[in-house]
Amino acid sequence: MTHFSLQQNLVPATAALVLVAIPLSHHLLVQRAHGSTETQTDDIGLVGSVNPAKRSPKDIKTLQQIRDMGTLNTGLRTAAAGESDQKIGLPVSPRDLERATLHRLRQKLAQPEADRSTLYPQLKAALNRYFVADMRHRVHELDAIRYKLIETEAKLQERLEARKDVVELQFEVMLSEAKGLNLFENKRAASTTGFSSDFNDTVVASPIGIPGPPHIPR
Repeated sequence: MTHFSLQQNLVPATAALVLVAIPLSHHLLVQRAHGSTETQTDDIGLVGSVNPAKRSPKDIKTLQQIRDMGTLNTGLRTAAAGESDQKIGLPVSPRDLERATLHRLRQKLAQPEADRSTLYPQLKAALNRYFVADMRHRVHELDAIRYKLIETEAKLQERLEARKDVVELQFEVMLSEAKGLNLFENKRAASTTGFSSDFNDTVVASPIGIPGPPHIPR
């Protein structure tokens, strides 16, 4: 049995079901679910079998190829003209680097003595690289959102499975509060229903999300 197979067996059943249910980057989700950084396989073959850094923009056709390009941080920011000291030493993303390259080329292009026959292909190549770098940034944000959704769905599934315990606990709490046996004194007096006004007024933060009674205008 391989190391990857052993890791798969350790994934909680709930998380495993969610990972299968949502068609997302297999490479990203396996790494996050297992805390692993090793190379995995997915539907398009062995991830990392082609050095992503060597791909030209025209060869990148899928979002998975964008994901395979790795981390967004490529170095640390150094001192530059017009930059504050607060930015020095911060991580620099590929998009930042390509934006700086475009800025330098545009400055050269604006000079009267500029050799446009040389600058034009450089500018087009830089625009292609910037496009890919910008896509990396966008896909990274998309995957972060999707992973958060997967994580949230897994927690909701756990909450659903704990329905009986949650309801019983809240039931006992309500009975204790109605009898005045709660440990901590409520900031506001109990309502005429016998339940604490804190619970009735709190909708989002209530233990099981039960809203209070509807507001009836007088």
